[in-house]
Amino acid sequence: MSTILVAQSNNNILTSQQKMLEEQGYTVELLRELGQLNGLSGKSINGIVLDQTIASVPTCDSINQFRQKFKAPVIVSLDSDDEDVHSLFLELGADEVISKDAKPRLWRARLDALLRRQSANAHYDDAPQQLSFGQLHIDKNTRRVSYGQERIDLTTHEFELLWLLASNGGKVVKREFVYEQILGKYYRPDTRTIDVRISRLRKKLYDNPSRPEKIKTIWRQGYLFVTDVWN
Repeated sequence: MSTILVAQSNNNILTSQQKMLEEQGYTVELLRELGQLNGLSGKSINGIVLDQTIASVPTCDSINQFRQKFKAPVIVSLDSDDEDVHSLFLELGADEVISKDAKPRLWRARLDALLRRQSANAHYDDAPQQLSFGQLHIDKNTRRVSYGQERIDLTTHEFELLWLLASNGGKVVKREFVYEQILGKYYRPDTRTIDVRISRLRKKLYDNPSRPEKIKTIWRQGYLFVTDVWN
């Protein structure tokens, strides 16, 4: 049974989310403020539901702080259905976002999809799986990415996206395929989710978002990882 950590400062919402997730079959751990984080050391956490308020704390990178502590994917629970707000939290590093008012079935679907990807990532073959392009090095087993002398910190989705594109280096990968592989659901042509993640990945890899040379968008086709520009 998967254990979900719910970080929520509003007690009423916290109780409601705890009940909903337990009814969906999850074991739930609770956290009301960042100061309680160290008290959860040693807990086995499979996924994290982070409230928008906590995820927005300006004095710390709370999304990555939670992810690094528990080595678990983070889904941010939002007050708004606004696509720009959703995009913002994906840019801040969330693996997924969801509206607080979403139906339990959608909560279950989003969390299960994240946990499936996390489980798959934890069971790679022992043999090294690495890709190198000039000064860019990607290790699938350790999920480590370095560019030159710098380690590049990526979210779960960002790493999967980079690996998918890099392992098809020099070939156009269709947008529909990227969407379905990374998000685990059928392609929706009206969403910018993958575009946002591609943009964020470019920034982390020092690729000019206005005129990208490393990860290119091929109009009406998909994305191209360029193999000979990483020196």
